[in-house]
Order: sequence, then structure tokens, then C-alpha cells
Amino acid sequence: MKVSVKNCEKIKNGYLVEVEPKDILYIDGKGGQLGDRGKIEEAQILEVKESGVVVDRELEYGEYEIKIDYIRQKDIACQHTAQHMFSAIAYNDYKLNTVGFRMAEEYTTVDLDSNTISDETIEELEFKANEIIEKAIQLKIYIMNHEDAMKVEGLRKAIKDKVTGDVRFVEIPEVDLGACAGFHVENTKDIRVFKLINHEKIKGNYTRFYFIAGDRALNDYKFKHNLSRDLCHTFSCKNEEIVEMVDKFLDEKKKV
Repeated sequence: MKVSVKNCEKIKNGYLVEVEPKDILYIDGKGGQLGDRGKIEEAQILEVKESGVVVDRELEYGEYEIKIDYIRQKDIACQHTAQHMFSAIAYNDYKLNTVGFRMAEEYTTVDLDSNTISDETIEELEFKANEIIEKAIQLKIYIMNHEDAMKVEGLRKAIKDKVTGDVRFVEIPEVDLGACAGFHVENTKDIRVFKLINHEKIKGNYTRFYFIAGDRALNDYKFKHNLSRDLCHTFSCKNEEIVEMVDKFLDEKKKV
């Protein structure tokens, strides 16, 4: 696959290049999602902006081979579908609206419009998300013209007024329906596992949830398993005794 470099200028963190076709790479932050990465010949893609692509070295005008990181795309698809799923459960079962969504390299955050969500509800949200994964639901992704799209009922979130032209819908049958241009898995089973890793109250009235899914969750489990094993070896204890042994160690250190 090739792209044409039309312009290249030095900026603070690299070189901003204008490429054609312009829509070959997904833009960072569009719909809250991470953008594409890869290489234009040997130049690493650092960021994708509306105005162009940021790379780590200067490129002359001309035609170049582009290699998109499809493993990254697969990971992003997993996190994005997991967000749709989590937000749908929160809305359908608890009438909690998603008021913010941001995907980072390590985790994804979802802001819900309540600061009184109980620990029991939080556990249920995670459990129900993994239930949907186990059901292996095939997603439906389709495009409708703007006039017909605006007539669609049952959307979790209304289509924004600034949207013009055709609208792309992502549907998890009997779970969620929304307008979205981002990456998504083909089937909920492709998410594999969903894990909430933290939550906190923000801006007074909202709760921010941090989650990981797919390989991110499995790698997190592997890391924490190895950490737990090493701590058990260090303190000669069982998993359930680690906190007690660390507290004991810190008490002895204070005495010394």
C-alpha cells in the first residue's frame, strides 16, 4: 500500500507530513479513540492529526510504502467495543449515562453521570460485561444515509447535530446500538475478558471507571501474578498473607 507525501515541515516533536489519500489513517482522538500507528517507509508514525501525520524523520515529496500496525488496530477495536458494551450495560440496567470516554495506551476511561454507584453495582457491571463476552454475539456494522439515520430509534446516544452525510452504525444485538466510526471487533467473544481496574469520583457528580480488555487484561493478569509470586517468595508466605507480611515488615522498619 502506497501514499503520496505532499508536504513536510519540522514541528516540535517531529515532522508533520501531508499524505494522500488523507483518510488512510485513523485520527487520534476522533470519537475518543486512539489513532493508527505504523511506518511510512522507515519513518515511524508518532501521531495522526486532522492536519497531517507526525513522523520521526523528514520525508521528501514523493510516493512511499506505508505499513499500518494492524495488531494495534485489533487492540483498539477490542477496547472500543468493550466501551460500547460497558456503557450499554450501565444505561440499560442502571440508567447511568456515559458523559465521557477516553482511550489511552494502557487503559480506557468511561465517565458515568453519578457519584453514588455502590460497590455491588460496580461488581455487577463487570460481571455482566463478561457475560456478554461469553454469549459470543455477532456485531452488525452498517451505513445509512443521513435522512434515514436520523429516524433510527433505540439509540443509546443521539446522533450529534454536526454529523452530516452517511452515518455508520455499530450494533451489538439486544445490547447496544450507536453511531460510531471507530474500530470494533466482529464478535463479543473476540474481547475475551473485561476487567475494571479502578474508579474514582470526578467533577463532583460523576464517577470515572478505568478498564482493560483483551490482551491488555491478560497481560495485566500475567504481570500481577508474577508480582504476587515474587512477593510470596520474598516473604515466604501465601498470596492471602502478602498484605499482612508487608505491614509487618514496615512496622519492624519503623521500630529500627
